[in-house]
Amino acid sequence: QPAGLVGSYSGFPGCSNPLGIPMRVLSHSVTAQLGKSTDAVQTLTLIKNLGKLTGAITIQIPTHVRGAGTMGALQGLTFGASWDKVPVTLTAPSWGLDTNTNALISKDGFVTAQVTVKPNATHALRINWTGDVMMAGADGKERVLAYDLTTLGGWQSSIGKFNYSIQTGSPNPIFLVIGKVPKAGWQVGTKGAFFSANNYSPTSGMTMYFTYYP
Repeated sequence: QPAGLVGSYSGFPGCSNPLGIPMRVLSHSVTAQLGKSTDAVQTLTLIKNLGKLTGAITIQIPTHVRGAGTMGALQGLTFGASWDKVPVTLTAPSWGLDTNTNALISKDGFVTAQVTVKPNATHALRINWTGDVMMAGADGKERVLAYDLTTLGGWQSSIGKFNYSIQTGSPNPIFLVIGKVPKAGWQVGTKGAFFSANNYSPTSGMTMYFTYYP
């Protein structure tokens, strides 16, 4: 991750599937609407039940905090979600152990929701959140968008079609790009950036990063 990263981010929704229902992630689209200091994210995931079982699965939305003080940022992001356009109830975050570096806290956790998959059905999972654009660098002047892809494994599926779009409301020369993970596959312009891939399986432990100067 970029050095000196401060802020909160999320990523691809994971899955706990105790019944072993065979499923495929048909597509996953992410739209990050970038403001002057905020990042409003909407995601849409289409999931196909390949089997004949009806059953419950648990959606696991990753939530990460990096370099926070003891004020509100330590609580992470606030999410909204729906399953087939019906709002779902999300749990409070379940956090792992804190990492404390010079009185700055980093931690990782999940927000979860239980949903039902039906035989041979295609389901739509929508998730949204808004947060401050993260900062990085020795002087804190770098800006970072991050997206966790480590959670795909729970689906036992690649992403059939993966789109990640960063958009600005008007032409704005914000994209003096410092770095990108993955390095290849991006299109970058004055109004945004776009990454797309078919049958996408990220490398193990990968988080996407887009780092730029505003």
